[in-house]
Amino acid sequence: MVDRCLRRAPSARFASGEDLCQALEELAPRGSRQKVRHVGRAAVAVALSMTLLGGTGLGLRMWANRHSDMVRIPGISFRMGSTDTEATAAFKACLGQDPDAAKRCSLEVFRREEPARWVQVSSYRIDTTEVTIERFAAWLSEQQGLRTDPDEKNGEERWVRDGKIDLVDLWPSYRPPFGMVHEPGRYRAVPGFEKRPMTHVSWDAAERYYRCRYIRRRAVKQCR
Repeated sequence: MVDRCLRRAPSARFASGEDLCQALEELAPRGSRQKVRHVGRAAVAVALSMTLLGGTGLGLRMWANRHSDMVRIPGISFRMGSTDTEATAAFKACLGQDPDAAKRCSLEVFRREEPARWVQVSSYRIDTTEVTIERFAAWLSEQQGLRTDPDEKNGEERWVRDGKIDLVDLWPSYRPPFGMVHEPGRYRAVPGFEKRPMTHVSWDAAERYYRCRYIRRRAVKQCR
């Protein structure tokens, strides 16, 4: 039953809590089936939650449903790209803008958007507020084995890396720092920047932060 609850495909799992409760009753001895029902769905849900939170998909959704700081964005289909006719029309419109437009317009540039196709975006969950610099700096300070590499141009600390993986850019192109600095043994937000949104993080850093915060698996090395 636990294995069925952890199936990746929703159609392979129990369709509802009622179905799960019924399956539990069928496992119990005939004389105690009524007692199982009286235990209540709440107890079943708690036990199942503890099991599923060690898994992935459904456990994550159950966790997110209990936290009001996340909202669900529904999936949607939309049309992306251009047809050859649209690309040609855009090219001609570009040429007709001014006498020098021919130097800047290129049919090949417009054809990069081909072909026209429909794209399906799955539903997802997102925080209602941004992750603050203060919160991200605290998490970053807990990670082990990180280093800050100097910028090749000025020698000042810039990239926070784990091995060869870039995590955070401390010194973006518009200096001074965007709001986080590195001190011996820790990272901290610049005074006045604590509650500002965290920016200049790589995909790898965002994924690690997400896994540590929402999945909290001990198996994830970066969460220790």
